[in-house]
Amino acid sequence: MRIRIGRIVVILMLGAANSAHADNPPTFGRMIIDGEYEDWAAVPVAFEDPAGDNANGAADFGRVWVANDDEYVYLRFEGGALTNLQTISGPLRIFFDVDRSPATGWAVGRMGSDFALLFPERYGIESTSDQWEAARLSHAELALVTAPTVAGTQFELRVRRDAVFPVRGTPILDGPDFDILLESQDTGGVTGDWAPDEGLPLTYKMASGSLVPYQAIPLERGHRRHVRLMSHNMLWDGLLLRPEPHDRLLRAIVPDIICYQEVQRGTAANAIQARLDEVLPLGGGASWHVYKADTNVIASRWPLSMQMRDTIPGTRRGQAMALVDLPDVLYDVDLYVISAHFKCCGNLGSSEDQRRQQQADANVNWFRDLREPGENVDLPAGTPFLICGDFNMVGGPQPLMTLVTGDIIDEAHYGADSPPDWDGSEMKDARPLHNAGPAAYTWRSDESTFGPSRMDFVIYADSVLTVARQYALNTLDMCVEELAAYGLRQDDTATASDHLPLVLDLDFCGQVVPADIDLDGQVNLTDFNRFAACYGLTESSDESCPPRDLLCSDLNGDGAVNMDDFYTLAVRYGQQGRR
Repeated sequence: MRIRIGRIVVILMLGAANSAHADNPPTFGRMIIDGEYEDWAAVPVAFEDPAGDNANGAADFGRVWVANDDEYVYLRFEGGALTNLQTISGPLRIFFDVDRSPATGWAVGRMGSDFALLFPERYGIESTSDQWEAARLSHAELALVTAPTVAGTQFELRVRRDAVFPVRGTPILDGPDFDILLESQDTGGVTGDWAPDEGLPLTYKMASGSLVPYQAIPLERGHRRHVRLMSHNMLWDGLLLRPEPHDRLLRAIVPDIICYQEVQRGTAANAIQARLDEVLPLGGGASWHVYKADTNVIASRWPLSMQMRDTIPGTRRGQAMALVDLPDVLYDVDLYVISAHFKCCGNLGSSEDQRRQQQADANVNWFRDLREPGENVDLPAGTPFLICGDFNMVGGPQPLMTLVTGDIIDEAHYGADSPPDWDGSEMKDARPLHNAGPAAYTWRSDESTFGPSRMDFVIYADSVLTVARQYALNTLDMCVEELAAYGLRQDDTATASDHLPLVLDLDFCGQVVPADIDLDGQVNLTDFNRFAACYGLTESSDESCPPRDLLCSDLNGDGAVNMDDFYTLAVRYGQQGRR
């Protein structure tokens, strides 16, 4: 049975050491909670708990990292076995003694916990000496964000320092330091693992410093040659039922291709087309091209062909698939797009997770069909393709890994593993960040018990396609001036849907080195020769100039290849030196 150290014993121990100090200095820094840990590279390990001492608890703690900035305290920890933090099988508690007094707060191990984060409950509690749960704080009140959303063996989270205790009425983490202790229990509530061990908390002293302000991502595209893709779960006919915020989002983003999810089955494609024609008129009597399959939609300024409702063999879920016929005067290739909505809900190993794996397997097999002649569908070699949408990745990591790497699980039904890109490599998971703040989640509902999560994805063949600019549009974090500049309102994204729109600018020139027209990695005489062949031409010119060369020679994006572009090319050539 679980044993708690009584308060009298704890107070008697005040003369002895009742907390462990981190051996390394605290870190002042901004962490992006996205399930990727590169930004933690400069943060030292605060402490390490021995492996294998979990005694059947839900987690077996390992290394723990702590950092802070002026707004948040950040925590990263290893949890041992693969599990979902938001739906973990047994209680996982993160205790904070904010006044570092064992005599106040709830007696836990060798500390008095004033505040705790509870999983899988997904909320925080304020504790007093007499009440374990004196008050509850929702994930929204705490600005609590965790990652990854899929199952993992380590996790990161943030909690807002100025969130207020309901009972005390003071900020939860505004002091110079705090004690922290992690506890894992089994499903019966018996302690499985402490971190640090023996219930001895770690003392973390708040770091101070200054950060470069977060650089907001401009909403407009960086170059006219970019093809702008938007993927958005509109929340069940939101474009039609909540038109005002959707209209403002569309006018601020100005997409060329739109992938929608959660369009009601009874809603016709021409209803979406009519709304887009009204909000984003194309001019000249042209109309948007819209294809709808199940609850998914692909809408494009340009014609759509190769339209299909599902893969063969099928996902058994349905998805919209089509080839976007990009203008030949600008692009040498077209773009194949899949708009998908993966099975909702569940957790690691659930039936819902198995359905998501089935969908991932079916799509990787379809990618192979796209690339290899014969079978059901063929693309010209090197045609860019992508899959996007609400993937509902809340279970295991394998479905996402399958889409990226081509690792098919049900090979008997969907064939052998198949690296999905044209060059036999993995696909690219775009991972756009918010336009106005350091965050990566794409779904948020403050009324839900589930915290913000990364549900929406764009995965593309990056051997033939470059993304120049990308973001998840979140108006909640935009300043008044930014909102006014783009004709938006603070609550537009939250009112439009519980999902954020993902925006990617696709660059078919793919210039890693600016002004490298022939894409050989350097600016040299060959680029001048190609530029000369296109000099003086515009998109409407009849002269012979390959569309890609014309597009890529227009370095300033004004629609013509002229002296302004020549100056840019000459400067880049001079900066690189003659080769």
